[in-house]
Amino acid sequence: MKWILAASVALSCVEVARADIAPFTPPGTTFGLPIYRIEVTESFPEYVFLYYRYSWVPRSSGSQSSIPKVEIAELSPASPLLLPDTGGYRMAVCLLVVSREIAAQYATTADILKALDTETLPVVASIELKYWPTVTPIWRDKDPIITYRVQRTKSGDGLEIVRTSWDPLLQWYVAVAFLTLAIVWGGIRFVSRKRRAVPVMNSEPPTTLDPTTSPG
Repeated sequence: MKWILAASVALSCVEVARADIAPFTPPGTTFGLPIYRIEVTESFPEYVFLYYRYSWVPRSSGSQSSIPKVEIAELSPASPLLLPDTGGYRMAVCLLVVSREIAAQYATTADILKALDTETLPVVASIELKYWPTVTPIWRDKDPIITYRVQRTKSGDGLEIVRTSWDPLLQWYVAVAFLTLAIVWGGIRFVSRKRRAVPVMNSEPPTTLDPTTSPG
């Protein structure tokens, strides 16, 4: 039991230390904090979309952690929800989907937060998104937009949140692959040209005359 507790403490310390270390950026890349974009392709009037921000790095025992403020998001196919960072890479945002009928039983968003803490408010779908520094190519926006979509499940009896955007480094991977192929192909062409430029020497010894044989 003691070694399990020690391992948990060690992992927590590593997570906190990792939060203060900037990620490694390969050549031709930089890093910024992501902007999360939540979209829908159809309206869901029977559901309410809620989100709140919080610090995902454990605080010291002497510091006071503020109570998250729950906000209601209006989502429609024409107006997606943009969630930029507002407090640095130690912050995160949690998006929740709850039934509108059940949410109407609570007078304020603070009551909704209490119901979420006590797990008396059933959540249809949820996702937690951290504002961890994301590596992107230098020719793209520093703060990449990462898109998620709220959609109906295949069974049709609920909702799910899925990521629809590609890795921000995909263009960089493609560029590096083409650059590597170009360097290899250029090296092969260079070596083949050098080989054609070197004259071929005759390996047979020169012919000599027999001194005992007179010409003619």
